[in-house]
This record gives sequence, C-alpha cells and structure tokens, in this order.
Amino acid sequence: KIGWAETSITPSKKISLYDYMGIKYWSTAWGKIYNHKLFKKTKYPLGRLHEDEFTTYKLLYNAKNIFYCPDELYFYRLRKNSITANIKLKNLIDINDALQERLDFFNQRKEDHLVKRTLIAYSYFFVKLNNVELKQYDCKEMKNHIIKQLKQEDLSGPANGPSAICTP
Repeated sequence: KIGWAETSITPSKKISLYDYMGIKYWSTAWGKIYNHKLFKKTKYPLGRLHEDEFTTYKLLYNAKNIFYCPDELYFYRLRKNSITANIKLKNLIDINDALQERLDFFNQRKEDHLVKRTLIAYSYFFVKLNNVELKQYDCKEMKNHIIKQLKQEDLSGPANGPSAICTP
C-alpha cells in the first residue's frame, strides 16, 4: 500500500551503475533512497547549481547495491523560475565542471565503460549548450573543451540502457 491508495508496485531489480547511468534523470537527487553511510565521504558541494551532478555518481559508485523500481512513484513539479528553466552562465559552468569531475573520477579508477557513459552525457550537454539562447555569453572555450574531451575517446559500441525510471 502507498498512502491511502492500494497500489501494486513492481518489485525492485538490482542494476549495475553502467546500466543505471543510461536511465533518464539518473543523476538527480530526487527519486532515490540512500543509506546514510554513503554521505560520510560524499557531500553536496556548497555554492554550486546542479549539485546532484557533482555527487550522485560518487554515491552510486560507492554503493554496494543499486536497485530500481520502474514505476512512477514520484512527481516532479516544473516551475518557470527554477534553475533548469532559467539557464544562465553559472548553470553551464557548474554542469561543465561536474561532468569534468565525473570524467576525471572514472578515468582515475580506470572505469572505461563509465568514462564512456560520462562522455555521452558530455555530448548531450554540448548539444544543449549549442541550443541555449545565451547570446550575451561567449561559450566558445567551454565548447572547445568538450569537443577535445569527446575526440579523445572512442564512443562507438553499445551505450543504451533503460529509458525512464524512478528509483526507491
């Protein structure tokens, strides 16, 4: 039972971090339940937008198990004045920095398959960067950095996974 309604929930399924990184919205802080011990080594950074991009991959990397439930059990409210609806240069810098940190994290640990997933995220960010109306900002240096990162790696081969999920 969930709340006052009787609802059937799909049983959770164990999943690898690689597969989990292929799921839409995997890096968000919402829709997850963590063991508090994971936060002994990993903290959300102060003063950063999109702070979940800096932490979720570390929390999941250090987790013994990752389980997910494909049922939609969480509802996200979209607001017109949210940080995701009002993209500014600070958003772009913080997302870029988070992706670079994630790339360095997985490279240092020789997790090539997770490096590949991160580079795919970088490529999506690059597309978004090209589509964002930020005429007042010069993002050329950031774009060149992303292109350099993408050119260094072989992105061929499978990189897909489940498409949408809510993790308990």
